[in-house]
Amino acid sequence: SLSLSLSLSLSARLSMSLHRVSLRFLDPGVEDGFLAAHCDRLADQVFLLCVVVIPAIFIDMVAVRVSNGTPNIDSHEAASIVACRRYLLLNMVCLDVLVMFMMRARRVRTTLGAKGVECVATAGLVIHTIVATIVHPACMVPIFLGIRDDNPDAMSGLALQLDIGITAAHMGLPVRWMVLWPLEAAALLCYAGAVIVWSDVSWSDSARSIAYFTLLIVAAAFGRRMVEKLERSSFARLIEERILRCEAEHQLERAVSNSKQETPMGCDSGICSDSGAYMGKVHCKSVPETMHSVHMPKPQFFNATCTDIVDALLHGAHQLNFAQLTCSVARNTVQTIMELLCEPRVGGALVAIADSAAFNYVFCKDDSERAKRGVAGASIRTCDDGYMNHRLRAIHVSDVRFAAALRDFTAHSVDDRWPEDYPDREARGRPKDGAILLSKNGYRVNCSVKLLGLDAAGRWDNVGTKHEAALACAWVVPGSFVFVKSSHGTLHLVIRNRDVLNVYKLTDEEVTA
Repeated sequence: SLSLSLSLSLSARLSMSLHRVSLRFLDPGVEDGFLAAHCDRLADQVFLLCVVVIPAIFIDMVAVRVSNGTPNIDSHEAASIVACRRYLLLNMVCLDVLVMFMMRARRVRTTLGAKGVECVATAGLVIHTIVATIVHPACMVPIFLGIRDDNPDAMSGLALQLDIGITAAHMGLPVRWMVLWPLEAAALLCYAGAVIVWSDVSWSDSARSIAYFTLLIVAAAFGRRMVEKLERSSFARLIEERILRCEAEHQLERAVSNSKQETPMGCDSGICSDSGAYMGKVHCKSVPETMHSVHMPKPQFFNATCTDIVDALLHGAHQLNFAQLTCSVARNTVQTIMELLCEPRVGGALVAIADSAAFNYVFCKDDSERAKRGVAGASIRTCDDGYMNHRLRAIHVSDVRFAAALRDFTAHSVDDRWPEDYPDREARGRPKDGAILLSKNGYRVNCSVKLLGLDAAGRWDNVGTKHEAALACAWVVPGSFVFVKSSHGTLHLVIRNRDVLNVYKLTDEEVTA
């Protein structure tokens, strides 16, 4: 998951500081990377929590009893209380089972995103807190009988139960501390309401109990804040280390490339620097000679099915020279784009997937920074005045609107422009050209852009400039996955594995997880 933060730009490094209160990173890209890195762990922790809670609820349902010795309660009322309590607990089991399936469903987690998973976890904890307060015997009996309990220790069990839930949530779940405030407020209100409404103790004792419980919640919140601050500091240090490593590798590769390309410049055949010799010896030809094409190394070519690529993303594939992609969010994005491009209705396209920071690293606006990194001429330029950027803003690749926009964008036309009768007036007459750059979390970085100034990275015979641009992009953008589809429907995936470019010719076999 930490590969989402690879090769951050200089501006992102300068924005690595945290907000003083909420602890969020000031750079939105870094914040998204931090959340995505914790998304899988949060989903796993919520799943395990549900696995532990469900048996505990069943044990509570079986073991629950209401004593007939309680004043003003008969056997019929006791049976009603037990039945109602078991009904509420059974509903909690159903809710936990639903949350478990949501945490395990790939598409649901992708749709929700990291923030959505946090909200689902917090909402489930809030509902658990409210139901736990209602079904507690210290509250359930007064609710049914309309009496107030004068036992000062009646609410101690409820306080202990709520405190266990608060502590487990703050210390066991990697949820941002600012997101947990609804749980803290719900626990405090539930306990305060139970003490004030259903406990017949003095106001001083009630206020003291509520104050103590408030201190417990505040201590848990500050403990979670300290843990989150340490996690964010470690994340920032790891990113900075990878920035330095990426810059060093880029400079080394650039230096090696320049040393190989430097050759002594001699005189052209038959031409001498001496003007007299030139006039006497050189016979100028009216027809120039054919210039020689530059010799470039060929990438490694493989034939693979889409299922082979999915398996390689999950586990790696030595025979394909394909490294495992550990981040599930990035895997889902790559697989979703592969599924879309395999559709016959999608035409020729160039789609590059990488960390947004990696694109910023290569195509940053600062010319001096690009020169330091060995990509001085690299830049991007929009073809359609930002139309596709506006259309795909904040739309995930799994959204049907993204698929529809991709089909329309790649649909063949006579002049490679949007039709004049297209329903969206903003699109009419604009060029349908350029690459689509996507972040690994599934959102567009830039659309319909020209990739300018990239050095040739390899030799790919019998293809056009779009495929050559795919090679150059895969070589220079760290950790990128570049899909290129020809107008005839042939789909290739280009990746870089260390110092080798790999090109995979993909079949249109159905993609399965």
